[in-house]
Amino acid sequence: MALYENVFIARQDVPATQVETLTNQFAELITAQGGTVSKKEYWGLRSLTFRIKKNRKGHYTLLNIDAPPAAVKELERTMSINEDIIRFLTVRVDALEEGPSAVMQRGAEKSDRPGDRGDRGGWGDRPSRRERPRFGDDAAAATRAAVARSLPYLERGGVEWMEERGCMSCHHVPFRLWAHHAARGRGIPGDEARLAEWEEGARNDSLRSSAGWT
Repeated sequence: MALYENVFIARQDVPATQVETLTNQFAELITAQGGTVSKKEYWGLRSLTFRIKKNRKGHYTLLNIDAPPAAVKELERTMSINEDIIRFLTVRVDALEEGPSAVMQRGAEKSDRPGDRGDRGGWGDRPSRRERPRFGDDAAAATRAAVARSLPYLERGGVEWMEERGCMSCHHVPFRLWAHHAARGRGIPGDEARLAEWEEGARNDSLRSSAGWT
């Protein structure tokens, strides 16, 4: 079996109770296929970067999965035909994260900060713009390090997708290509051999599609 992280987004007008029901159904599907779901983490109703199927927000949920590839493939098929699911992404990982995810930890940190909305006080309590801390070299370095750590997951996931499904996929591999090119343009190194492999696969897949071979 293999380890996966799956994040799915449900429509904004779906109640949270229905999202919980969907989460349990997906977990039962994995269990029925011989796998296990070690974490079901609801991230709440969050704003989308861009509108998806007329939705400006969506209910995010994380699943940590230990299952055969066939079980994950069936999970993705089920999500793709469910009208309540507007987007999902599955990434194969080396190890599953224990405890709250980084998303949940950031949410907890924000709620614990002094001066949050609940105890901010009047406008006079806020420092002037000149007094507020600015993001400097340390923040930029931390961001670059986070991007560098994420690239191997994108690289491995792109190749595994092609190998397991036999296609480039309009939603998975191109996004990885764009991310890799953006990182390289900013001087963040990646696996150039795998990037070349994706690009060659994308070209071949485009040729097959235009010729009507798919």
